[in-house]
Amino acid sequence: MDESVRLLNQMQARICENKLRRYRGMNVYAKKGETLMVGSSLMEHFLINEFLLAEGMDRVVYNRGVAGWRTDELLKDMEACIFELEPSKIFINIGSNDLDRPGDALGRLIKQYRKILRKIKERLPGCLVYVMAYYPVLRDFDVGETPANAKARSREGLEEANRAVEALAAEMGCEFLDVNHVLRDEDGYLKPEFGADKVHLLPPAYKAVFDEIKQYL
Repeated sequence: MDESVRLLNQMQARICENKLRRYRGMNVYAKKGETLMVGSSLMEHFLINEFLLAEGMDRVVYNRGVAGWRTDELLKDMEACIFELEPSKIFINIGSNDLDRPGDALGRLIKQYRKILRKIKERLPGCLVYVMAYYPVLRDFDVGETPANAKARSREGLEEANRAVEALAAEMGCEFLDVNHVLRDEDGYLKPEFGADKVHLLPPAYKAVFDEIKQYL
């Protein structure tokens, strides 16, 4: 492994561990039985409490997303990110980072995602689980900029992944929420005004998603 890559991975690992340490401390004071958002950066960046306040909605929603996470990391730290909160509802968006892996990345993603959902069902049998569709990418997303299975992060690859995750949600008795119609342009790509970069969203995009899911909160 290149030394710069190794150092970057170490730095990212330290950032994630610090974030988890903070979450564990926050969980001590969190109210049990509320709503939870969990996943990778696409969930961590969701400005849920700003939107709730702006709408005057009396809801408690905790966000325990961790940027850069794959399904492996969430499986390892479900206590801090899910179970310590004992949520009654979970909105989950995890796995888009798994798609960059070599080999059968989607097959492995679904296998890992199934483990996550099964653990939630076992530990929180009365919890409502909403599996979020992966968001679209910008039209100029360059599959050559990401390693391994780069095409899996393309528009077509994400659509295939969403079909697989939707089937998994049905298998596990979860609700699949696909609100991408408010994010896509006429060709199925992320609208340019919604893209913070080629895969992440700006606040107006999250507001559009919020308007679609607030009925479930």
